[in-house]
Amino acid sequence: MTQRGMNAGRLLPALFAYFLQTPTTTGVFPWLQPTTFDTTYLGQTIKEVTFGGILVCLPILWVLAFAKPILSYRIRERSTHTVASVVMTMLVSALIVACLDAQMAGILQRYTADYSILMLIPSILLCFIANDALAPDRENDCRDVELKVGSSAVPKVLAHRLFSFVS
Repeated sequence: MTQRGMNAGRLLPALFAYFLQTPTTTGVFPWLQPTTFDTTYLGQTIKEVTFGGILVCLPILWVLAFAKPILSYRIRERSTHTVASVVMTMLVSALIVACLDAQMAGILQRYTADYSILMLIPSILLCFIANDALAPDRENDCRDVELKVGSSAVPKVLAHRLFSFVS
């Protein structure tokens, strides 16, 4: 593995397998099966059995899709930007580690642990920030206020109920 070198052709299929590959399921026990890996890359690809990408298999990471509005709220509300910096640094680091794993070692399920913690911690921090943003105000009735997420308006009460498991 130390003599593999770096090749850009291996990068996109590996990132797809690490992050977005859907698990293969069957109607027969053990319902989850190893995923197939097809690529047009003509060189050697080191691949072991995987069971899906981390973004597909860990729903807690779906909160990363709302990172921009959540971090915008945090930056607007606090004078320091430490948490936003930590979240962005950890996410960029996760991408770099995944790229290095793909290039230097191949696509192996056990290497998911190298970068998964770098994605799980920011997800939890974002959930805490969202919970703080969606907490009902003591002065105002929370049913009258709406939180704008992207282009849609989500009632604050409903969003607070969805994130109440975090607190």
